[in-house]
This record gives sequence, C-alpha cells and structure tokens, in this order.
Amino acid sequence: MPLILDLPPLEQPVLMESYAAEKSGSSKKSSSSKKKNSGPHWERDPYVRAAGGGQVFGTNGNNSTAVVVGGEAGFQYEYIQKKWPRWGGTTRVGGSYVVSGDNASGMDLRVGTFFGPRGKTVGATIGPDIFYNTWSYGQNTLPEAFGLDVPLTVTANLNNFTAFVGGIGTWTNNEKRARDWDVPMHEAAGFVGLGGTLEGVDVIGRYEYRMTAAGEQQTILLTATIDGGTIWDLLDQADESQGGSGSGTSGGKKDDDDSDSGTAGGKKD
Repeated sequence: MPLILDLPPLEQPVLMESYAAEKSGSSKKSSSSKKKNSGPHWERDPYVRAAGGGQVFGTNGNNSTAVVVGGEAGFQYEYIQKKWPRWGGTTRVGGSYVVSGDNASGMDLRVGTFFGPRGKTVGATIGPDIFYNTWSYGQNTLPEAFGLDVPLTVTANLNNFTAFVGGIGTWTNNEKRARDWDVPMHEAAGFVGLGGTLEGVDVIGRYEYRMTAAGEQQTILLTATIDGGTIWDLLDQADESQGGSGSGTSGGKKDDDDSDSGTAGGKKD
C-alpha cells in the first residue's frame, strides 16, 4: 500500500513565533523571543505534502499496474539543545487513492505519529500508523480492513540530500489480510528513498516493496512538500498584495546567533 513517509524539511523552516515577531515589527518582542529560545526548548513546524506515482501488484509475472495520488498534512517537532542526540518526530494525517489502472481500484486513509533520536547526520523514528484501506487488482483483492503499521525509519542527512531506509510490520482486524507465513505480522514491507530540493521545493522519491496475502505490492511515489516557512511566505505575500504592511522577509535564513538553536526537523548542523 502506498505509505507517504514523513521526512524532515531539507531547508530550515520558519516557525510561527518567528513569523509573528517579524509581522509585529517590534524589535523588543524579537529580542525577547531570541532570549526565550536560547536554552533547551521545543520547536515545531507545520507542512503540507502532495504525492503521486505508480503501483505494480501481482505474483508469478501476472502483474497489474495503477496510478496513485495522495497527500498529507501534519507538523514536525524537535527538542532543541546543544548536545546530541536531539529528539523529535512527526504527527500527520494522510491518504492515497487509485485514479486509474488495469482494472484497479483502492484507497488508503491513515493517521500516525513517529518519534526518535536525531544526530547531526543520522536519525531514526518509530511509531504507530493507524489505517483503513482496501485494494483491488483484477482478480486479486485485498479486502477492506482497519490496521496498524509500525514503521522504523533510519535517515541520513548527506549535504544537500536526505537518504532513508526502513521496514514496516503490519497487523489488521481482517483474517483474510493475513499472509500465509510463520511470522506474527499480517503483512511486512521494506522501503528506501532519497530527497532533495528542486527549485525551492522539497522533493522526495520513495520505493516500497510490500508482501500481502494476495501478492506483492510495489509502489513508487514522488512527493513535494510545502513547509512552514513557505506557508508563512505565501501568507505574507498575500497580505502585501492586499496592501498589508508585512516585511516580506519571514522566509529568510536565521541570523548567525540563532544557528545553534536549530529547527523542528530542519537540516542538521
């Protein structure tokens, strides 16, 4: 099943507090905000992500193909401190849908939260991902079910790129969704991916191989993310176009004095 993976933004987002301080035009408030965030603290950043890609399902060379679209919205958070590792995660809701294919149909809705340690280069997250889905590929059908995915993801920040790899264990409330094997999980999956910034947009390519009761499901998704900094920039530009007094700089990089504080899920030092 397509699972749209959460990843840290590849550029530093601008948080709501920073946006509010700049919009107020008060240097006193800005100074107070910096002082407040000089010690250990939580930072957070909302995001919206759109996804689209292809899916192949089948066994013994008898394959069906489909086109899948989806999206999700959520927020990322990180406990900022000078020592490593730092701790952070993501909470999001999302879904995907088969729009066309070889007699294919299906949908997937889910809500999940993922948490773990983050080093300067390598980090990991794990957490529950509750879903409802159903898939049909010609004569092969995965009946509707509520279930639980538990994905473990290891992420590495490599200069201007982010690489990740992981595995998923799945349990459902439908016995017909249980694969015939000697493991307690109904389904299992593995995935790899790579992310980078293209024309100012965070883009992630992801491949997943899932073993189900009806056969093997392979999904390739390309996702584009709008993080908090971009959201505030768009709001600022809209305000200016309507005659507002915003400074239009809310999406700028942080000052050097702030470089130690980091951002929620942002690029590591």
